[in-house]
Amino acid sequence: MLALKPCFAHLLTLAMALALPTGCMGERGGAPAGGAAAGDAAQGGLPADLTLASIKEDVPLPLTRLLGLSPQEVEPHLGDPISKGMMKKSCFRHRDKRVFFECSFAQQTYADKSGTFGSVTVDYEDGISSAVYFTGLPGEGPMTSWEEALKVVGLQLPEAPEVLTPEANVTVWSWGNSRARLLIEGSQYRVVVSTINGERARARVEVVNNSPLTPAQEAKVLDVKAQNPGGQAPGSAPTP
Repeated sequence: MLALKPCFAHLLTLAMALALPTGCMGERGGAPAGGAAAGDAAQGGLPADLTLASIKEDVPLPLTRLLGLSPQEVEPHLGDPISKGMMKKSCFRHRDKRVFFECSFAQQTYADKSGTFGSVTVDYEDGISSAVYFTGLPGEGPMTSWEEALKVVGLQLPEAPEVLTPEANVTVWSWGNSRARLLIEGSQYRVVVSTINGERARARVEVVNNSPLTPAQEAKVLDVKAQNPGGQAPGSAPTP
């Protein structure tokens, strides 16, 4: 078994103790470059007749090597941790508002040993990677194209995004489940691309698990202040 990177090993003690049983996250791999088959869509909880997102493997950090996997499988593709990391006792899904549920959550930011991105942050839910954030995108000139951002992470999505400008200098391109139609390891993902003043160093691509809650997760939904829009997740604390 591969050893965890030293700065991160202690973060996964709780998460791995509550790790999901083998097979509960679906088959290994993701949608191939040509898109997933109709049967895959149905298995992921999407209508079988929809065109799904395509995942490219000929990029420095394919999503299929970073999502739906254990830390031991993810970390060989990344550089050393560059932050202290964080862990908490809850996870959430995006609905009309954030819905929090009890889980073992850990987050770590790594250097990118491929030299493509400024940093790569990975979330882990119960010992399985559930989100990846690529910060600092390559290229020259202002970052103004969501197509370029998706191309560098190996994603082709079937629909155009919703465009938001929360501030005059901030642009956010967002794909919820129905727009992204992205399945990895049997889970549905939402996608967000954002820029600040078009600066590539602060441009970011987020790919985040947003699957419907399982019956076991529904049973652990937290009926607390954190369920309010803008609320903070409970049980969070920085690592020592």
